[in-house]
Amino acid sequence: PTAGHYREAAHFEHAGLLGSACGVSDEKVIPLLSETCNEVGVDVISAGNLMAFLMDATERDLLPAGFLDVSDRLGRDGLRWGDWRGMIELIEALGERRGVADLLSGGVAATAASIGSEAEAIAFHSKGHEYAAWNPKALISTGLSYAIANRGACHLASHFTCRQNRMAFLDSTGGCYFSMQLVDD
Repeated sequence: PTAGHYREAAHFEHAGLLGSACGVSDEKVIPLLSETCNEVGVDVISAGNLMAFLMDATERDLLPAGFLDVSDRLGRDGLRWGDWRGMIELIEALGERRGVADLLSGGVAATAASIGSEAEAIAFHSKGHEYAAWNPKALISTGLSYAIANRGACHLASHFTCRQNRMAFLDSTGGCYFSMQLVDD
C-alpha cells in the first residue's frame, strides 16, 4: 500500500501511536498514515491518540449513532482496531475539518467531553494535551513533567522539570527549542 510514497520506515512516535496504539501491525502502512498526517497538517501524536480513543470508544459502544460522519462506512460501523483505511479517511477529514472532524480536531479531551462522562473516563491526556509514545514509568521525571508542565503532557516541555522554566521562556519569547540544547544548565 505504500508504493510511491516518501517514507519506507516509521519514526518511533509514529509507529507507537499510529501503529501499535491503533492495532495496525503492517509496518508498510504506518509510514503512509504518517505521511497523510503531514500532508494535511495534522499532528501525528494527536492523530494517533485520537484514532486509538475513537477505536476504544467504538468497541465500548460509546459513540452516538452516525458520529463518524465523514463517510457512510465510518458513520455506520465506527472506527475499528487496525482499520488503517478508516484512519486515512479520518486524517484527511481532519485536515479539511469536514463533518465531525471539526470537533475531533480539538483533540481527545474535547471529543470525549462532547460524547459524555463514559468517554471522558477512557480519554488519555493531561491538561488536554495527548501523551507522546514515551513511557513515563521508565523515567519518573517525564511523568512528573507531564503532570506539572504548563502545557500538560507535552514531550517538548522537557523530560526534566529543571528545564521547564527555560522552555516556558523560549515559548513566550519566540525562542528556538533547538537552541536550548546548545546551552548548559
